[in-house]
Amino acid sequence: MRRNLGLVERAERLTALSKLLPGLCPHGEILGELLPSNALIDKCVDMSEVNELRYIRWEELTKRDQEQRGVKREGMWQEDERGNLKRVYVQGEITTSVEDHLLLKCALQRRGVALHVAELLTFKVHEALIGMYFEEMAREPLHGYAKVSVDQIRRTDQAIFKRLGEKTTAGFRHLKDGDKLCLDDLLTKVLEEPRVLNLIVPLQNAGQAKKAKEPRSDTSELDSLRAKLKRLEAGAKGKGKDAGKKGKGKDSWGSKGGKQGGKKSGPRLPKELIGCEPMVNGRPVCFDYNMTQGCSHRGISFCSKGLHKCCNPACAKGGGEDNS
Repeated sequence: MRRNLGLVERAERLTALSKLLPGLCPHGEILGELLPSNALIDKCVDMSEVNELRYIRWEELTKRDQEQRGVKREGMWQEDERGNLKRVYVQGEITTSVEDHLLLKCALQRRGVALHVAELLTFKVHEALIGMYFEEMAREPLHGYAKVSVDQIRRTDQAIFKRLGEKTTAGFRHLKDGDKLCLDDLLTKVLEEPRVLNLIVPLQNAGQAKKAKEPRSDTSELDSLRAKLKRLEAGAKGKGKDAGKKGKGKDSWGSKGGKQGGKKSGPRLPKELIGCEPMVNGRPVCFDYNMTQGCSHRGISFCSKGLHKCCNPACAKGGGEDNS
């Protein structure tokens, strides 16, 4: 049968603990931010009674002052016996804020008090755990690494209590020895495990990690530049040879001289008109007009495709013959 810790016994244990903490409790009482809520103490006592360790989320590490201010009520919609929806209010769980380092430290210290009152873990041993967390967060990281974050501390804290749970599957109450509480020695051993310590080491910055995945050596970059220079030189030589060839014979239109011969660029000639001139007096001629099928626009001197002039080289020199 589970036993709830009575108010008198709870107060006696808190008073006994306050005497061990003169620095934190100058008035001989645990008050304010350090005093855990009855709900938090009950959760720790419940673990002790059932002999089973469970992790308590940081947001559940509430203080007594929150309980004294009133019970949190949450609204919800519920169906009545007639099938109609009505709004009802139920008791909700009080949570605490851990949005900055000071609030987080106070919340963790309240957990230490609750665990000590439940005779699970000595406050002094738990305080050493908190000190390690904040020492690592304050440590200046090496170049290229980020500071240890609160999220890392949360993951480490969860891993530590998970390991404690794995080591106490057969219970832990038998581990209590005099002034040493159940989890004192176990926590010290868990903190020495590499799997736990590796969770709290500084991580690489995102930019540094990306550079590490894509290493660039000076040698490979120099080789790449040399290869690019060779390609450019080869391309320049090839252009020089092509230019010499284009200056002789016929160009791509079939006319003599080509681009390098001083002719203006123009449209590509059909096969039937190879050797003819595409331009007459600087104006394009209609290819259909000069071909066998002829142009569909008859009786006019030009159409949208060009002049109706003969593009034979002999005619073009003389201005072209108008056969319309």
